[in-house]
Amino acid sequence: MPMVVVLLDEPAQTSKTEQLEPVASLRIQGRSLEMTGLKCPLVYERGAWRSPTRSYSVISIETPVHVHFEDRQGHSKRFGPFERLRVVDGAIRPGNNPQHVLAWLEQEHWVWHIHGDPVRWQSVVFTDAKPPP
Repeated sequence: MPMVVVLLDEPAQTSKTEQLEPVASLRIQGRSLEMTGLKCPLVYERGAWRSPTRSYSVISIETPVHVHFEDRQGHSKRFGPFERLRVVDGAIRPGNNPQHVLAWLEQEHWVWHIHGDPVRWQSVVFTDAKPPP
């Protein structure tokens, strides 16, 4: 079964990283991140992904991944594969260059903007992009 490896980094003051169990995919719908293995969704607010007890500044995906943007009508747009990816400061940053931004979360309406695309996307899904054995 395809798997995505996700790391959650706490703010710089603690420098703790939590590796979650590999998952088939993860979804950000509006300001909420949902995936298998999380007891409750993480909610994005004030620059961090928050649960009732923890706060994470970075979501890192350390396995090859595709990024799928979806709208309410069921249309989607796929990007990748990317060897690694980070979601930090409300932006999806593929690869190793922290200046490269694929898309950013507009926090007034909680929609995703893809660089150079006029469409506003309601959700983003990250899926495994490893080639089959």
